[in-house]
Amino acid sequence: MILYAEFESLRRVASILGFSHSTIAKYLKEIRKKLC
Repeated sequence: MILYAEFESLRRVASILGFSHSTIAKYLKEIRKKLC
């Protein structure tokens, strides 16, 4: 489970780098797959 604070910081960094929200969602899905 990813902490909300971690997700917020990830989103902030991603927006700075110019990633779209869908890209972040895809990335989080991959992380969850590896953790489970």
